[in-house]
Amino acid sequence: MKSFKQLKQEVTQELYIQKEIFQEGDYVMNVNTGQKGKIIRSGVNYVIAVTESQQMFRAWVKDIRSINIVENINKERKNTFFTNGKTKSNDTNCTL
Repeated sequence: MKSFKQLKQEVTQELYIQKEIFQEGDYVMNVNTGQKGKIIRSGVNYVIAVTESQQMFRAWVKDIRSINIVENINKERKNTFFTNGKTKSNDTNCTL
């Protein structure tokens, strides 16, 4: 009788072969090393991903998990216009 871990690995492998999970452009994490990156290439039973610091790593399909990356688009803009919850005036010569 197969264990739950074996069944999960078989299902993951089957979904990967059918290209339903872990496609190029997806973000993954290697559960063994903790490395997180974006998949740039898919092999038969492994993926190659690149971290934010441009380091490549290879991981077996059974050792990775999908993760969600939320990019803060307005991060620079928010830092420019807001300080401690108060807005900055762009016009310093304004008098009322």
